[in-house]
Amino acid sequence: MSQAPAETGVKTSRLTRAGLAGVLAAYLLLSGYIAWRTTVLQPYSDMFDWVFRYLNYRDGLPLDQYLLIPHNFHRLVTTFGLMDLDIRFFGASGLLLLAVTLLALVGAAAVLGREAAQTAPPPMGLAAGSLAAMFALLGAVIPDATIHINAQYVHTLFFVVVAIALAEPEQVKTGLKPRHFAALLAAAAAPLGNGVGLAVWPVLIYGALRSGQDRRWLALLVAAAAAYIGLYASGQSGTGAKSPLEWSPADFIAAVQLALSFLALPWTRIAPSYGWVLGLGVALAGAAIVLFRGGPDAPRGERLASRLILYSLGAALMAALGRTGLDEPSNVPVRYQAQLVPLHAGFVIFAAPYAARVWRARPRLTEAAAVAAAGLMLAQQAVMGASLIRISDAQRQVMADFRAGRTSPEMLSRVHPNLEHARAMHARMDAAGLYRREVHLNRIAPPR
Repeated sequence: MSQAPAETGVKTSRLTRAGLAGVLAAYLLLSGYIAWRTTVLQPYSDMFDWVFRYLNYRDGLPLDQYLLIPHNFHRLVTTFGLMDLDIRFFGASGLLLLAVTLLALVGAAAVLGREAAQTAPPPMGLAAGSLAAMFALLGAVIPDATIHINAQYVHTLFFVVVAIALAEPEQVKTGLKPRHFAALLAAAAAPLGNGVGLAVWPVLIYGALRSGQDRRWLALLVAAAAAYIGLYASGQSGTGAKSPLEWSPADFIAAVQLALSFLALPWTRIAPSYGWVLGLGVALAGAAIVLFRGGPDAPRGERLASRLILYSLGAALMAALGRTGLDEPSNVPVRYQAQLVPLHAGFVIFAAPYAARVWRARPRLTEAAAVAAAGLMLAQQAVMGASLIRISDAQRQVMADFRAGRTSPEMLSRVHPNLEHARAMHARMDAAGLYRREVHLNRIAPPR
């Protein structure tokens, strides 16, 4: 049900609608091309360890241990389940994992685009929906869906978005509804992609408190979150990072810089040393929306925006807690970009009512600005796409050299930090007939 008010005095011109639709169509086509050209099917890095686990499972490791044993704290149930199905029914091609993950990314974009379009006041619906979907399909997010070791982030993103959308009803005083129980299921599925999905539980609890929802829903959330997080954390050995209790003042500063650099992705990669400055602005704006807006009397769009933004702020905090001391704090991997999709969509949803007022006051200027903004998003996508395709081509070339028996220093970062282990795993995969397919390889030597 839409939150849009009944003000319809100003309508989007036919030319503007055609322009926005045309740019969106071009953006989607370009995104599809980037997805195709950045696809990597050959295992490398963590996936060698995942395949090693699968081979142990095939040799007798119990299913529950195969699925649930933590990998760097994360319980990658979705990824390992899809790997098993891919090997059993799709010839260990990697195509099932790729297809499901791309569908999850498209699903997240569709949910966020629909929410933005429905909650935006007229005449902002098309523009807000298009922009939210564009951010979900941003070039920097696409390799999370097309590269196997990043797929976990997209699986988590999809269930987080669904859980938050379902948990924020149109009317907050309506008691428990089926959508609440569906939100619980989605929240339970989110951390089975990646442990960062645990951040969805405090977001749902905060949303129930801030909105003044039914107390039974709040009690159910608290009980479910406590039990779930306790079970997820049981038997964990940590991530290798320092405990916050052991942080020095320098570690604390590094953690803050890491969190702020995280919030500035993907643009922080342009100038990593200064990315925290943009991240600080994002953090302050997001915190203000979470703390001071989205109360029980607020429209659903504002409440939803607040919860989406809070999730990404929580993901940044978890990154700081889990990675401080492991790497340079400004060197935040682009693969984390998927966890910022809710924040970007949340900003779009929150800003839509204010943009609608300007649109109604100065329609011609605002329509031109909307089409120009969409065009800038398209241009940015093209620039990002070109860079990502070059990186993916280089990755596939290094993997081809590795399979051909060659050695180079960059293989330690692009293939595996332990090349001897990687070669042993590659030999086992070859013997088992696993993951021998690749795409976009026209000028390399064949595997041994």
